[in-house]
Amino acid sequence: MKFYLFYISLFICCFITSCNSSKSVSTTASELNGSYHIVTLLKENVIDKSMTISFDAATHIASGKSACNTYSCSYSNDKNVISFTTQTTTKRYCPDTMKYEQSFLSSLSEVTAMEVNSDIISFKNSNDIIIITAKKTH
Repeated sequence: MKFYLFYISLFICCFITSCNSSKSVSTTASELNGSYHIVTLLKENVIDKSMTISFDAATHIASGKSACNTYSCSYSNDKNVISFTTQTTTKRYCPDTMKYEQSFLSSLSEVTAMEVNSDIISFKNSNDIIIITAKKTH
């Protein structure tokens, strides 16, 4: 009886410990691969601005729509560290969305880290503040 009680106690302790521990999710380039809708930008909901980002793991190119124009840039990531190069963009002028576009492109160049939770990516700056969140499209 003591034998069973010991193993049951051990199982419960392991279960409680594993539920309370935070898991550090490291992301490979292939896991990042795909398209995402930008949900928040500097804590503001921008889902209605139709901004996107797509990652191509084979070429390490990120591209998408930045409210008005399209953009592309290369990126590098190692686990949860990520950085983007200077973006190349088209040059249309959209008076209603330019402030969001400029803010997005500027914020993208400030990204230094990311956190992936299921189909949501949070991009963080050097102060560990979330500046962009994106939801994977299916």
